[in-house]
Amino acid sequence: MYTKKLNLKIVFWLMFLTFTSGYTNCIALLYCSIPLSHHTGNVSNLAIAIMNGNLESVCLFTSAILSFFIGGVFSGFTFYKKHVGFSRMFGITVIIYGILYIILNAFIHSTFILIISTAFVAGSQNGLLTRYKGITTRTTHLSGYLTDCSVNLGRTLRGDKKSFKYFLFFFANILSFFIGTISGTIAISSMKVDSFLLVGILRISSGLFYLKFINKKDIHQSILTNG
Repeated sequence: MYTKKLNLKIVFWLMFLTFTSGYTNCIALLYCSIPLSHHTGNVSNLAIAIMNGNLESVCLFTSAILSFFIGGVFSGFTFYKKHVGFSRMFGITVIIYGILYIILNAFIHSTFILIISTAFVAGSQNGLLTRYKGITTRTTHLSGYLTDCSVNLGRTLRGDKKSFKYFLFFFANILSFFIGTISGTIAISSMKVDSFLLVGILRISSGLFYLKFINKKDIHQSILTNG
């Protein structure tokens, strides 16, 4: 399954995105009392709210889930048949996300806008790069990474040397999410609602990193020459 060498710059970029999700989810939980980087719990809470007739909660959870879903649709449309390293769209789009997110939440002070915009950005990030070198990448939540990390550790213990580097990849991303959560805890305690503006700054930074270190203007020509 995993046969090709991983590009360390792309691995770092994915870790950066996962760090951002840990940060984002933390401040959303602490400020809005709702996770926005993943929605397993939100779907359950939506069902409970419907059964309890809690219209306010139904609207809240539906808005968050739908915004995340629309973000994924947008990524699927934007990055259709585009591959990481081959298209500047990965970097440019993430930068635009960050700029629009900052503008929206700097001028419209609304918890509802904060929730739907954060969920949309998370959904679009999660659909940004769904597979890399045979690895399923889900940079906004850890359930899949925890499973893949444990499975590859088990394979390593059986003597599969190739699985060890993939164990390290998944473990590094889990650690990135954890550190992002710690950073979010520090930010929300000192910056309150302004800590959400750092989400936009982190998105812009990840886009700039992609354009500077991952996207290669001459990659098509290189493939033609060496192919």
